[in-house]
This record gives sequence, C-alpha cells and structure tokens, in this order.
Amino acid sequence: MLRFFLPIVVGMTSLGTVDGNGSRFAEHGPVQVSENRRHLQHEDGTPFFWLADTAWNGPLLADEEDWDTYLMDRAGKGFTAIQLVSHAPWRAAEKDAEGRTAWLGRNDPTINPAFFDRLEKFVKAINDYGMLAAPVLMWTCTPDDPGQYLNEEAIVRIMRYEIDRLKKYQVLWILGGDGDYTGDLGSKWRRIGRQVFPPTRNKTPVAMHLCGMSLPYKELSTEPWLDIWGYQSGHGDDDKTLTWMHSGPVAFTWPEDSKRTFINMEPPYEGLQATHSNEPHSSFNVRRAVYWSLLNAPTAGVSYGAHGIWSWQTEPGEPLNHAGGGIAPPWSEAINLPGSGEMGILASVFTGLHWWQLRPNPDLVRDQPGMLDPKAFIATAQNADRSIIVLYLPIGGRVEMDTDLAGRTGDRINPMTGEREPISIDPNGNLDSPVDADWVVILRES
Repeated sequence: MLRFFLPIVVGMTSLGTVDGNGSRFAEHGPVQVSENRRHLQHEDGTPFFWLADTAWNGPLLADEEDWDTYLMDRAGKGFTAIQLVSHAPWRAAEKDAEGRTAWLGRNDPTINPAFFDRLEKFVKAINDYGMLAAPVLMWTCTPDDPGQYLNEEAIVRIMRYEIDRLKKYQVLWILGGDGDYTGDLGSKWRRIGRQVFPPTRNKTPVAMHLCGMSLPYKELSTEPWLDIWGYQSGHGDDDKTLTWMHSGPVAFTWPEDSKRTFINMEPPYEGLQATHSNEPHSSFNVRRAVYWSLLNAPTAGVSYGAHGIWSWQTEPGEPLNHAGGGIAPPWSEAINLPGSGEMGILASVFTGLHWWQLRPNPDLVRDQPGMLDPKAFIATAQNADRSIIVLYLPIGGRVEMDTDLAGRTGDRINPMTGEREPISIDPNGNLDSPVDADWVVILRES
C-alpha cells in the first residue's frame, strides 16, 4: 500500500497551503486556465505556479515504496506537478512493472483495465502529495510509438478511456507527446483533439507536448481545445538552440496569441548528454534554460527533468530505445542531482512575487550582450507599472539598464543557494554583479 509522508515544505505561499495531504486542491479547487489565458489558477482564482518534474516512466515502472520516496522528495523541493506517460507500450517502456500493457493488439486494440487499476494508484499518490498529475495521453514521436502506428479511431477510443479513468483526480491533460503536429500530421491531431475534447468538456486544461524547437503556431492556433503551448526547447547546447530558448518563436509568438499559456515542458535534462557538445547537461545548463523560459513569455511556470528519473532507471544504463543520451544513473541517485534542489529555490523566488503579472520587456536593457553571444543573453520581465522587475544574468557582469531606473534597489539572488544580498542601479543606469556566475535580480519600486 502506498505510504504518504509530510513533505519538507509546509505552510502558506501564493500557491496555497502545501501540506502533503492534497489540501492545495481541497482549499482552492481544481486547476484551470486563468481568465486572461496567460497562466494557470485554481477554481477560486488563486494562481498556480507550474513547476513540474518529468517522470515519464515513473508510474509505469516504479514500485509503490520507491514512488512514495520520490514524491516526498519532489513535494519537499517545491514541485507542483508531475509529468507522466499514461500508457505502455511506448518507445521507452514496453510494459509496466507487472508486465501489463494498456491495450492488447495493434489493429483493433482491446483496452486492458488491469493496467489502469495500477496506474490510478500512482496518479492518486501525486495528488495526495499536493501535486498536479500531467499525463500524456498518447506518445507519438516515432513509428514505434502508438500515436503513429495506431489508427485514428483507436487513438480516440483509448484516450477517452484514459480520461474516463483519471478524470476523478487533479490533472492537466497532455494530448500528444513529442510529436510533429504540422502538415497532414497536424490535421490528424487537430481532428483527434476535437473529438477527445469537445466544446462541452469541463475546464481541465489541455496542453500539447511538441517536438524539440518546434512551435506550430499556424497549425494549432485556432484549436479551441488547446489551452497551453507545452513546447520543448530540447537537449541541445549550441548557439542556435540557446537563441531559440530566449529569443526564438516563443518570444515573438506570445504577443500574437492572447489565448494561450506558454510553458517549456522539456528543457534540457540534467545529466543527459547534450546533443551538440556530447557533454552531460550540468545544473547550470538547466538553470539557464528554465530561467530564460520563465521570462521569454508571460510567466506561467516551467518543467525540469533528470536523466535517470524520466526513464525510471533501477540500475545504470542507457534508457530503452534512446541511444546517444549517455548512461543514466538509477533514479535513486538522479533524485539528488543538484538541479532539482535549485528548482526549489526558483519556486521560492517566483512565488514570493506576483509572478503571474510578469511580461517580457527587452527594452529594460540598453546594451544586450546576447546580441553578440547567445550564452550571455539577459532575460528581463516586469509587471505593468514596473514596480517589480526580474532579470536573469547567466554570466554576471555589468548590465546597462534603462536610465529611468537609476537608483532602483532590490536583491541579487544566488540561484544555487538562494542567498540574497542588496543591489542597486547606479546614477548612470548600471547594475553590477560578479562575473563567472549566474544571478537572479529582483528590483522593486523605491
């Protein structure tokens, strides 16, 4: 039987009460999209900051005691959601831990209720720790994934069953996982979305999980069922990828689309071998990606992933059908990678603000170093009256700010430790931070 413990983090935040017994939802109601469509909130209007961990295979392969240990750790570090795959087979898991699949057969699949009996226990546990469950209803990346080899009628039938089994829990639906939603494939998934989520559906939010560095704005922008652009910046580390993160399609699409929430649901996984350098992604790589992603569009949240957690390794090895990412450590080791603790610091930084009011404003910086070096890009956002300004400096140094901000004071925060120290903009509009480190700066109205 699953055991539930009190997470490390307790008390009141802008997220509501977090006490390990699901009271976030009991107190504030289910999660839905805000009235302005820019972030998530509870039914009573309390903003919900999305900080998800990527545990795609966790509910499929974990045993109950290990899943309990994992959830206690993530809740204690401030995570608010868990991303998972709600079926097997898929490319990274052929069966669940008990040897079951979600359906039998390929041409006319027969749903296996026993698979979902097990899955439900693991989804319920996510809620019992006060976190939202975010199941991918159908993975569709390669021909080995059911979103490609199943026919359209079967996909719709299975998705409807998944929704029927899980709708009693606190969830956010992810329609498709890691797919190409352009051209003919885009037409297919638009039809599927309309059948699975008709206009009469309830307010449970729906997202898509897109291919890396993809934002099929024109193909999906008119879909009434799509609430969240769940994009993926991917696992590269070259200049093109970094530019895409902070100054790519997301940065110039969000002002054109007033109906969507933008969330990077797959930044680089900590410990995964980077696509370009072939070096494991460090916690710094992850921090840089998530802060850029929080500030490149109206702030709503971000996801984190760790090599070894997403595939739920029980021993060191290369995840199934995922060559090239390097040997993944067991989940019990990956759970302690430093980046996951730094996500808790990120959560405390943003939940200490009215983060849902933040909007990007690149004009706050007079001389953007990211124009010459994408790795040096300074992300900036503010609320409507500039009483709160947030900056992320990936390499520190001098920032030439808008001279109207001269004299403004605030805090410089170490994103690895959470330590704060006072900072101010000098009379010439300059803001200085130590070089060779990344910093978060919060400026408030003097």
